[in-house]
Amino acid sequence: ILSTMAKSVTSTKKIKKNKTKRKMDASDLIEQGDLALDSLDLNKALQCYESAIPQLQQDNEKMADVMAKIGECKVSMGDQEGARNDFEQAINIVPGDSNHKRAGYYLYLGQLSLEEEALEAYKKGIQELESCIRCNLESMEVEKEQVEDPHKNGNDCSISINDLKNQLARAHCTVAELFLTDLCYAQNAEKECEFHVETAMQITDEPTIDALQVMASLRLSQQKEAESYILKVYNEMKEGCDALATMVGLNEPLGDGAVELSNVEAVNSLPSFEFRSQTVKLLLECGSDECVQAAIQVLGSLLAENDEVIEIWYLLGCAFEMNDGGELAVEYWQRALEMLEKVKEGLQQEDEDDDILQQLNECKEQIAEIENKLQRHLETEERGDVSIA
Repeated sequence: ILSTMAKSVTSTKKIKKNKTKRKMDASDLIEQGDLALDSLDLNKALQCYESAIPQLQQDNEKMADVMAKIGECKVSMGDQEGARNDFEQAINIVPGDSNHKRAGYYLYLGQLSLEEEALEAYKKGIQELESCIRCNLESMEVEKEQVEDPHKNGNDCSISINDLKNQLARAHCTVAELFLTDLCYAQNAEKECEFHVETAMQITDEPTIDALQVMASLRLSQQKEAESYILKVYNEMKEGCDALATMVGLNEPLGDGAVELSNVEAVNSLPSFEFRSQTVKLLLECGSDECVQAAIQVLGSLLAENDEVIEIWYLLGCAFEMNDGGELAVEYWQRALEMLEKVKEGLQQEDEDDDILQQLNECKEQIAEIENKLQRHLETEERGDVSIA
């Protein structure tokens, strides 16, 4: 009897367990993948997305979305080639009238590619964005009752014209930057760069800061007037940069003068850390007193955001050197030097391989450069000169 009762209990538990266990459908898997991706659990996210694919064979648009998410996971995991294949599949799968999504996939593919392959992907992304804008403009001319459902024709009409124009301008800027870097030796590189940056400047009612910054970079490479463009970029972010720079008390000895953050809204609207870092370099390259002072304020915003980036301390030293702030320049250079020495010590303890050796050599070169600047400053002080050559 006891044996029969035990079997009965076990059987009941199995039935209950089977009742509660339900196979996750594609939507559940995608949701779980998104949560895992948000928490940086890349392996789990990848597993969820890949498990959802077989259930999406009849929905090409959703399958393309998931393929793109798989590609993003692989980028974060360092699998660039795998990510490229995933974005190429997303492009092939997505419905023909989903211009905006396909544009995004092409632009992402461009980021994962080099030189001519990158150029081809970016140009295709631009074409898709242009098609999307034309589609939206045509829809705006149709009677209101015919466009109540913006997704009816799969043409992303819910996206505002202004947003699309900003994305298109940014894409043209990316191509222009490609001709300033990887393709700078290509035939007609300067002409192509000029075309794309000029196009970007004209797409929106007012030039975007991306377009202004690329134009400044182009003009500097041409040894032409660039200051007006880069100062416009600074003026767009001045309020937020000033608020952050005030927090770290840049014009005081290190550790003094810091205050609480003001104007949170302006700070939240600032461009990315990387964008502002490039702004600083262009301002310093222009070199006027106004540009150098602006560079110091932008650097202050970067330091307040992340004080562990060695380059920011180094550039602050360079900026104060140009601003006749010799003692402050030395303080910032010395801080950069201390941080580099710690990095060098850490690299020397690693197992040697080509990557580690390259990093170590770069670190030693940077240390030598700062030591040279400090030595020149000391010699200048001994001579009684005001500035460093």
